Amino acid sequence: MRLVLLSIGLLLFSFVSYLCGRFLVSDAPVSKTVVAVVDAPSTATPEVPGAFPEQLKVALSETFRDENGRRVLSTRSYCRTEKTGMFCGAVKPERTNVLIIGDSFGWDGVNAVTSGFPDANLIINHQGGCPLVPDVTQVTHSFEDCALVNQRRYAETEAILPEVDYVVVSIKITTERISGVQETLKWLDERGADIIVFGNPPMFKGRKLPEIILAHGQLSGLNAYAAEWVVDTKMIDQIMAAYVQDLGHTYIARNDYFCPEQGGCDVLIDGIHPITMDSAHQSRAAAEAFGGYVAKTYPDLLGAP
Repeated sequence: MRLVLLSIGLLLFSFVSYLCGRFLVSDAPVSKTVVAVVDAPSTATPEVPGAFPEQLKVALSETFRDENGRRVLSTRSYCRTEKTGMFCGAVKPERTNVLIIGDSFGWDGVNAVTSGFPDANLIINHQGGCPLVPDVTQVTHSFEDCALVNQRRYAETEAILPEVDYVVVSIKITTERISGVQETLKWLDERGADIIVFGNPPMFKGRKLPEIILAHGQLSGLNAYAAEWVVDTKMIDQIMAAYVQDLGHTYIARNDYFCPEQGGCDVLIDGIHPITMDSAHQSRAAAEAFGGYVAKTYPDLLGAP
């Protein structure tokens, strides 16, 4: 009798699990709008060298322990407020409406625009792990359902474009993604969008920036030490900037702000906050600092269209 009851229970559990799985799969395009998929830092906080200033010790500890969690909570909070289909936020006719398109780098764009242009109203088309390119099979890192997700994103973007004033594109751009991103920019241009593209942030290979900082163990020579792991994306910036400018739009290279040195980057904002929370995704402090730089350098960027 126990075996019969156990078998019935397992069958019921499997059926419920199947239904839940079907629901989650069908809802995946919307749920991915809520949670950014990022290279999550370790939850363990390593010992920070005593040679570092106290504020930097705190910043490094928060980077390892809290930065990614805060990012996800911010996304969820923002997206719970208002939604338009797959997007977070809604058009407000009395405001300057900015559509932000991105993958997991999209939230870096949100933090930058929020900091530099706080009066702008944001609508966020943000899908971690799904760059908005026509053919995701050409992209090494993307989720299985990205093709379906992006079909909806293109359709809903086309529907909302007439109501927005500007489109900010904040997507990780690698060599293999250049043509796909260019196709998307051309697609937006053909539909009358006023486009602003944020170039790649500084990225690091082999090690996450907070780990590089800890390994060096001192402030002296930190930028030079970290330069060994910096990914050189200058050629991508040059290609993309020329393409965007030829279309008649604005390209802003994040590396112009974060990496003023020849072959090096200022890896700490104000000497305190790492510019990336892992190997590529910007810390909130870095994204906000970049937003302030953009507002100062391009004061009319999001002015009345």
